[in-house]
Amino acid sequence: MVGCSIIGYIHGNPHKLLLPTDSQGNICGEGKFSDRPYLVYFDLLQCSVMGLKVIKTGCPTPQVCVKECPTTNYAFAETITLELNAGRRLIDQRKKMLCKYHINPLTTELDIAQLVSKEECAAYYVKTTPVVGRCIPAIFLDVADAFEKLVTDGKFTIKQADGTEITLFDLDKSSGFLGKHMYANYFQSVFVVFKDLAQSWRFMAVGTALIVLLSVIWIVLIRWIAGILVWISILGLFAAGGVGIYHSFTKYMKLKDVTVTVAFGISESFSNNWDFVISSEYTWLTFGILVILLLVILLLVVLCTCSKIQLAVALIKECSRAMGHMFSILAWPLIPFVMLIAFCVYWLASFIFISTISRPEYYKTINRTINRTINRTKDDFTYILDRIPCKENDLSEENKICEFVKYGGKEYVTYMQVFMCVMLFWIINFIIALNEVVVSGSFSSYYWAFHKPKDIPNFPVAASCWRAFRYHVGSIAFGSLIITLVQLIRVLLETVESRLKNAKNAAAKLVMKCFKWCFWCLEKVLKQLSSTAYVMIAMHGTNFCVSAKDGLKLRLTNVVSSVVVESISKFMIFICKMLPTVIMYFVSSAWFQGNIPVFKADVPVLNNYLNPVICLTITSYIIVSIFLNEYGMGVSTLLLCFLKDKEINDGSKDKPYYMTKTLQEHFS
Repeated sequence: MVGCSIIGYIHGNPHKLLLPTDSQGNICGEGKFSDRPYLVYFDLLQCSVMGLKVIKTGCPTPQVCVKECPTTNYAFAETITLELNAGRRLIDQRKKMLCKYHINPLTTELDIAQLVSKEECAAYYVKTTPVVGRCIPAIFLDVADAFEKLVTDGKFTIKQADGTEITLFDLDKSSGFLGKHMYANYFQSVFVVFKDLAQSWRFMAVGTALIVLLSVIWIVLIRWIAGILVWISILGLFAAGGVGIYHSFTKYMKLKDVTVTVAFGISESFSNNWDFVISSEYTWLTFGILVILLLVILLLVVLCTCSKIQLAVALIKECSRAMGHMFSILAWPLIPFVMLIAFCVYWLASFIFISTISRPEYYKTINRTINRTINRTKDDFTYILDRIPCKENDLSEENKICEFVKYGGKEYVTYMQVFMCVMLFWIINFIIALNEVVVSGSFSSYYWAFHKPKDIPNFPVAASCWRAFRYHVGSIAFGSLIITLVQLIRVLLETVESRLKNAKNAAAKLVMKCFKWCFWCLEKVLKQLSSTAYVMIAMHGTNFCVSAKDGLKLRLTNVVSSVVVESISKFMIFICKMLPTVIMYFVSSAWFQGNIPVFKADVPVLNNYLNPVICLTITSYIIVSIFLNEYGMGVSTLLLCFLKDKEINDGSKDKPYYMTKTLQEHFS
C-alpha cells in the first residue's frame, strides 16, 4: 500500500482531475496558464460527432485556456462583413476573435476566412458560463424557440466554418448542458453549505465545546445515577418527540395554503432546491407522522422490556464502576478516532494521486476539414480510423494538427485502485477491531480482579493495548479480513445491481436482491461473532477461531442473558446518546434562527440555518458516541465474563465468583 502511494505521489497530479486540459496538453489554471483557468471549445457541435464515445476519443475541436468565459455571441461572418464595409481591419472586432495561442488576430497575415478554415480561430462562440472550469453555453433562457437560428448582437446568423447554421437544439444536444447544469448546481450547493459553515464556525466551535462538556457531565452522571439517568433519557426523548410533533404540525398548518413562490419569491421550477423541501407542507406532515411512529415503537419496546431494563441498568452501573477505577479508558477512544481520521486523509490523498497517474495522449486527424463534413452523415467509425497518434513536439507539416485527446497509460492504475479500496476496508475494520480488543481487555482486567479495586492492574488500558499489539495483531487482522471480504462482495453486488437497473429481467433482479439481503445478514452475524471473539481473545489470549468458537458456545448456552439483556443494554445506551444530541439540535436550531434573545444580535447571516444546525447535530452525536461507545463494549465484555464466571465457578468457597455482589443480586 505504501508502495502504491509512493508511485502515485511521484507520477500523479490531482490537478488533472480538478482542472481542464487544452488541446496541447496544458492544464488551465496551472503554471504559465495560471491566469487562464477556463477552457473554451472552438466548435462545441463537433462533440456530438462521437456521441458517448467522446469520453474515449476526445472532442474533435481545438480547445484553449482563457481568462474569462465568453459572455456574448460571436460569428466570424460578422467580422468579415464589417471589415469589408469599412475597408480596413477593425481592432474592436479582431479583439473578439478566439484563436490559438500562437495566433494574434491583430497582426496575422492570414485573413479571417483562412484562420477559420485552418481552425486557427473559432468560427463562432456563444454566451457561456463556467462549469467545473469549462465554458458551457448559457443561452438557454435567452432563446424561446429551441429550433430558432442563433444570432449575434449585430443580428448576424451564427454559423459553423462550413456554413451550417446553429440552433439552440444543436447546442443542447452537443454540450449536454442540462446534465452539466445539474452537476454545476451540485457543486454550487456544496459551496453554499461550506459558506454557511465558514460564516458560523465560531458558533459551531462553541457548540462543539458545549457538547464535549455535556458528554463529560453525562459520563459522570451515569457513574452515580445510571438508573435514574436511563429513565430521564427515555422520558426526555418522549418530551423531545412531543415538541417535534407540535412543531411539525404547526409548520404544516402554516404552509398548507402558502405556495413556494410566495414563501421564497422564486420560481417553483427549482423544486430540487433545499428551500423548497423545507417549505413544503408535506415535508413537515411526513416528519410529524414519522416522529409519532417512532414514539409508539419506543413506548412498546419500553413496556415489553420493562423487567429486563433493570438488568440492563445493573450492567451499565457495573460498567460505570469499572470505568471509575480505570478513568483513562475515557481518553482511549480518541486514539483510534485520530487513527481513523489520519488513515482516511492519507488514503484519500493517495487514491487521488494514483487516479491521476497518466500521460497525455496526442492524436492527429487526416483530412480533417473533409471529415468534419463527412462525419455528419456517416457513423463515427471513419473518424476513429482517421484519428491516429502523434508526437506533441513534432513540427512537421503533416503533423500540424496534433491535439491532446485524453490522459492514457493507465494500464496498471485500475489494479492499484482496486487494491487501495480493499486496503481501505481492511484497515478501517482493523482499527475498529483493535479498539474492541483493547477495551475488552481493560474491562476483563477489572472483572477478573478478585479483590476490587486492589487487584486491578495499575494501567489496565495501557497493558491491554500492549497485549493487543504484542500478541493479537494476527487475530485482529484475520477477523477484520473476514468482514472486509464480505463487505467487498456486497459492494460488488451493489455494482452489478446498478448495471442491471434498466434490465427488464425481473427474475435476475429478484435473485440479486436475495443475494444482497443474504450477505447483509452474513455481515451482521460475522460482526457480532467477531466482537464476541475479540472479547474472548482479550479474556483468554486464544487465537481468533478458537475464541469465536468458545464465545459462540457460551452465548448459545445462555441465549436469554446474552442476547436479550445485552440488546436492551445497548438500546438504553443508544437512548443516552440521543438525548444530548436532540438537546443540541433544538438549542442550535433556536440559536441560528435568532430565537434566543441574548444572542439574537450575534446570529450570522446564512443562506440556510439548517446547514450549521445539521453539521453541529451530527458532530454532537459523534462526540457523544466516542464517550459512550465504551459502555456498549463494556456491557458485552462484562456479560461474557459473567457467563464464563458462572460456567467455571459455582459460588462456593473453593470456586467463588469473581462477579460483584450487585451482579449476583440482579442475575441470581
